[in-house]
Amino acid sequence: MQKRIEGLDLIRTFAIFSVVLIHCLRCISPLDTIEIFNGMSTFSKIFYFASFNVGSLGVPLFFILSGYLLLPRNFDEVKTKQFYIKNFLPLLLTWEIWIPANNWLAQFYYDVPLHMSMILKNMLFIEPVYIGHSWYMPVILGIYLFIPYVSRTFKSMSDKEFLIPLAVAYIYFFIFPSLSQIRASHLNIVLDLNFSGGLYGFYVIIGYLLHRFESFINLKRIKSISIILILIALTTYAQIFIHSSSGKIFHLWYDFFLIPPTVILIFILCRDIKLNFFKSLIEKISKCSFGMYLIHVFYIGFILKFGLINFIAVDEIKILTLTILIYILSFVSVLILKKLPFIGKILVR
Repeated sequence: MQKRIEGLDLIRTFAIFSVVLIHCLRCISPLDTIEIFNGMSTFSKIFYFASFNVGSLGVPLFFILSGYLLLPRNFDEVKTKQFYIKNFLPLLLTWEIWIPANNWLAQFYYDVPLHMSMILKNMLFIEPVYIGHSWYMPVILGIYLFIPYVSRTFKSMSDKEFLIPLAVAYIYFFIFPSLSQIRASHLNIVLDLNFSGGLYGFYVIIGYLLHRFESFINLKRIKSISIILILIALTTYAQIFIHSSSGKIFHLWYDFFLIPPTVILIFILCRDIKLNFFKSLIEKISKCSFGMYLIHVFYIGFILKFGLINFIAVDEIKILTLTILIYILSFVSVLILKKLPFIGKILVR
């Protein structure tokens, strides 16, 4: 059995917190119109966008973790079959089980009609599941499908061969979309890079390269933390600037050009950390992180539907309270589900 890496447990723990944070933030303060933005205080704007930026780091970190852990494996014919049997198919089964539950949540929270035909389309990946976080599952399943073959290809490539394709991908996946956002004018990019795995494949490849070149990477901790904070501050300022100058709503996505260097630095910073405190707790949260991803939206929907935290008047406090509450409830629930024989493994992996 492969030895657990404490730093990767810490990354997962932070990543799932980020995911919960951004979903709680969007539910409490959706920021749907520019009038809402204009009515916010300076503190509220900084809090909202800084929280949004931190929340946007979680999913890229999960993609990087997938590339870091899966692509360096040696996939011969036997191990490729084992990967599909032990990794891909169980992940697919778990998501298929959760699809009807997410359809029920869409009916419960958003009043979306519940139709068996839509559930069937969701299960066949013909139509997207209505609940927002569910987009991640078809993407990660698509990535898993080709992991063994991509791994074999990468191992045959020299270090220099990665440079030009990655540079082109970064320009078209991050620089040009960010320019569109900053200039508030759409750039119609016609170069098709989907064969590369797209935006999310870029993060997976970065994870592989962080593993491949980790012996050459040596960053000072204080300097790394400082740069990470500066990048988050710049991203926060950029969002406020875009809203103020364009008069349009701009929701940061994972293609903003400052996100890749931010998550790369966070990954490198945490990778080699040795945990002296809360090691056992962080390991447990890490093992529950996938299940927490699946279940946390149900708690958010239930709590907001019945107004269980409406007694908190200040949005900033409400967001932090809801995030911590959902994080704890999701973690405890997955811990309990994991103890159920057979069914726990299927439900929360």
